[in-house]
Amino acid sequence: MPSPIAHGSLLLLAAPSVRPRVAALPAWRRGLFWMALLFALLAPDFDIALGLLLGYGPFELHGGAMHSLFLAPVFGVLWAAATRVVVFRGLSTEQTQSPFRWTTLWVLGTAAYAAHVGMDWLTPGRGVGLFWPINDLRWGSPIKLFVGVEHSNWRDWGHHVLTLGTEGAFAFAVWLIGIWVARQRDRADAAVTGQHPEPVA
Repeated sequence: MPSPIAHGSLLLLAAPSVRPRVAALPAWRRGLFWMALLFALLAPDFDIALGLLLGYGPFELHGGAMHSLFLAPVFGVLWAAATRVVVFRGLSTEQTQSPFRWTTLWVLGTAAYAAHVGMDWLTPGRGVGLFWPINDLRWGSPIKLFVGVEHSNWRDWGHHVLTLGTEGAFAFAVWLIGIWVARQRDRADAAVTGQHPEPVA
């Protein structure tokens, strides 16, 4: 499975498009929103804590039921509701300060959860429970994009260095793609309004 570095790096992909929508919010709301989005990107891995709580060990349940694509839209509903209450409480969708409708939040939460599952599917290991509860099989992609974390051998430092290097490169590539997408959006907006696009940081 990829480390939180790879999963969390998807914030860099979302940031250029999402940042302008939350820019007018108070800093504490912006901070909470980014933390909530990071939580959504990492949420399937909370099966590690669940395994400990249920006495199975930290990685016995890891990659199983909580890595199902069927849970993504369910998680999206819960995440959207919690985000509306915790982050955007007191803001109306008709006000300029309120950046997202409920359906947009649902799409964000669902996409973040599903992206995590997809990334784990693209990593060597035991596979993931993509289609739980329809079946309990673990599925892995024939094409591997990530090296993954070596949970069973924490002393394999060479593997850890390789994971950090490849996931750092992945994060950098995601950041560049995010900037490119934002620039394309700004150019499209500028073509409609007849104004010059603002540079993307």
